[in-house]
Amino acid sequence: MQAQEFVKRVKELLPPVEESTAILRKQGFTEKSAQDWLKDYSFPRRNNTRYEEHEDPIIELLTNFDLFGFAAMSFCFESELTSEDGRIIFGSLEAEPLSINVGTGEIEMYSHDNDKYLLDCAASSSQFLDALFVATELYINRMLDKAD
Repeated sequence: MQAQEFVKRVKELLPPVEESTAILRKQGFTEKSAQDWLKDYSFPRRNNTRYEEHEDPIIELLTNFDLFGFAAMSFCFESELTSEDGRIIFGSLEAEPLSINVGTGEIEMYSHDNDKYLLDCAASSSQFLDALFVATELYINRMLDKAD
């Protein structure tokens, strides 16, 4: 999945704001907390003057959109990309950093304690976004009580 497709498909998971807010309010959210939760999936654009395309979908996503509050299950994006030892750190699962291996393009997980390699998460950023979309769909459906 590419960056713009990911954004479009996640936005399509949410009913209109009024309906989503009402559902969340019934679950005990305050008006403000419901609006804040929905904002996390609105993908506001960063202050760039133009959309910047990139060959890597995750880098393109984080370059163009503010994903500060976005979460799916225990995954979240970092507010900024950082480079370290041949990899680009873009997010975390629980506390474990996730990064793009610059040489291979694979998505890897490292230990937050000692920076030791733990495992490969996906063969590419595109495949990672495919899996992240499924997790996001499950999470949003559960939050909005739309599980079938």
